[in-house]
Order: sequence, then C-alpha cells, then structure tokens
Amino acid sequence: MKKQHFILLSTSLLALASCGGTGALLPSGGTSIDQAEGIKHLSTAVSSVGSDGAFGVKLNNFALNATADVNIPSVSMTTDMPTMTMTSVQASFDASDVTFSAMAQGLKSTDVSAVKAAVDFGGSFKASVAMGMSGVTTSSAIDYSGLSLGAYVSEGNAYLNLSNGKVVDLLNTVINLSSSRSGYGSGYGADVSYGTSTKLTAGKYVSKGVLTQSMLPLLSDSVEAQITSAMSNASAYLTAYKDYFKTYSYSNGNYAIDFSLTNDSLKALLTQTLSSLAASSSIQSDMNSAFTTYIGLISNFLKINACQEVLVYNDKGPVSLAYNVDIAVNTTFGDIVSPMMSSASSTFTAEQLAAVEKVTYKSSYNFSFLSGADVKVTLPTDLSTYTEPTSSPATAEI
Repeated sequence: MKKQHFILLSTSLLALASCGGTGALLPSGGTSIDQAEGIKHLSTAVSSVGSDGAFGVKLNNFALNATADVNIPSVSMTTDMPTMTMTSVQASFDASDVTFSAMAQGLKSTDVSAVKAAVDFGGSFKASVAMGMSGVTTSSAIDYSGLSLGAYVSEGNAYLNLSNGKVVDLLNTVINLSSSRSGYGSGYGADVSYGTSTKLTAGKYVSKGVLTQSMLPLLSDSVEAQITSAMSNASAYLTAYKDYFKTYSYSNGNYAIDFSLTNDSLKALLTQTLSSLAASSSIQSDMNSAFTTYIGLISNFLKINACQEVLVYNDKGPVSLAYNVDIAVNTTFGDIVSPMMSSASSTFTAEQLAAVEKVTYKSSYNFSFLSGADVKVTLPTDLSTYTEPTSSPATAEI
C-alpha cells in the first residue's frame, strides 16, 4: 500500500516537473501532428544519440528560486496534558549563475587515446531557514557562491579539478551528513578512516589508467540495446498519457513535444493515475478516499502561474530542452487540514487554523544538445600538473 501511495505521489511530482501551459517556449512555425508520429521520431532520435561517436550537452540560463512560509503542528508536553502547538518555518533557496557542459568524443572507438571527455560546472547556491516555536526562533544560512568544478578524461586517465575551496566545503558537508562511516570519498585528497569524518582536500587530481581498451567502445551494442529498451518503455508511458502533451513537426526536419498541464489537467492526470492503480491492484476503499482527498488538495491549493517543458529533436538526436515553472501555494492551515480531519475545529485553535501556508517555486533552464563536429572537448592545458590522490589507511572501529 505504501508503494501505491508513493507511485501516486511520484506521478504528481513528475507531472509538476514536466508540465506546460503558456506555449511560450515552443518554437514558432510548427505543424501539429499525431502524438504517435511524434513518439516514433523521438524513439529514432534517442537511438541516434552518439551514433557518430560524439555527444554533448550544455546548460543555459538556469535559474531557481524557492521560498516557504509554513506552519507545522506538533504535540507539546510542557504540561501534564499534551497540547497542540505550531512550529513556524521560513525557508528559501536560490541558485544563480549556474553553468554546465558535458562533451564526449570517441564513444564508438576502441582506441583509448581517441576517447576524450570534459565536464565543467559552476554556480552559486544560497539557502536559509528559520524555525520558531513557543516564542523562540532559531535560524541558519548557507552561502556557496562562486562554485566551480571540472572533470576530464584523456589518454585513459581521469582528471578532477577540485581546487575550488567552496566546492570542497560543500562536498565535505554532504559526504559527512550522508555517510561519515562508510568510507565513501576515499581518494582525491580524502583523509578517510572509520570512526572519523571524511575530509576532502582541495587540489587537482589524476587517476591513471581508469579507462582501458577492454572497456571500449563505451557506446557498445549492449549499451545501445539498453537505450532502445528504455525508450520502448518510455514510448509506452507517453502513449498512455498522450492527452497531456502535443507534438509538432517543422520544415527543417525538427519535431517538438510540448508538455502541457494546467490545474485542471493536473487533476485529471492524477485521477487517471489513481484509476490505473485501482485497476491493477486491490486498493482499499479508505486508501482510495485518501488519494482522492490528496488530489483535491493539490488541485484546490496549487496555483500554476506558468509551467512548460518543450523538447525539440530530429531523427539525428535531441536538439534542445526548455523548461519554465512558476507555481505557488497560498492558503491557511485550516483549509488544508479540515478536509482530512473532521475534528480539526476542536483539535486546533482558531489562531492555529488561520495560520498562513505559503510556498513558491520558480525554475527555468535551457539545454542544448550537440553531436558530430559540433562537439568540442576542451581540456585544461595544465593536466600534467595534476597529482595522484592519496588517502590514509582505514582502520576499523566497531
């Protein structure tokens, strides 16, 4: 049952991650075509990725901003009798100046020296959170501005530019939060021992001989078969949900899929997903009712100001992927809890029920895809100065 609930939740989140409404990102001059034809050409595009031995992707104009001003109920035991209290949370996250590119050549080659790749990333991330309960507020903030990271493959060696101090600080934080005892992160300047924190050190590192002739070609027949199989599954999914996107053809040989969701179509999509789950499994009536309530909450309180994703492609491969989302929730705690809890008015005070719940999420980006001679792998000129990583011996502490 938990798995079924997760599927419904995941579907709703994926719907928000690939939705549309305004049509502003769709190239002009297209002719509407049947979705089946568009899906057929998409399969051809995916199967053609890397067929000429080179492929690249570049991120442009990425922006993300999210804010939350919410109130969360909790039980307090400050007296002999438990009382319901509210914890206020104000949070924000902002990503700016984000750049990313990944270029690879020699994907079909069996010559190690012909395989080259470059991945470069940069950006700034800021976040803050303040929590208030019983008149006491605690707050914290992080600022990872000016991040940069590079990874490269040349002559069978793997190179990592980890010289940016803020990247190192961020990676150390993430690694130690996720698994301080797993030994993950060894190498590339990591000081690893069980029972102590993992510590990455800034620097430029090389691991020699990571790519051997026996591993080539990278884009082998078996890998291509896996891609074809995955696309077949994706095609079946797209066919089942073809009412939620439109397809177009262009005189230059391009095609486009415009994913389109409004508040009404989002509700319809979630309802269709619920019906599919009910038809394929035994969902108890109480869970069915809970899902229906969940769908109602989303459709009632989620406002889609702008939501669109457009994929442009041709029979040689993908061309571009554009995305723009602006959604918000602006309601009260009472409006959310009352449909799910008949005793809400007696459980919570009028002040608690009137607490404001606000969430905003804005995100946009554009990916461009490259192939053939358009793929340019630019390697740093100082690769000879990169050093092999060292790590301290791990000692088991049980």
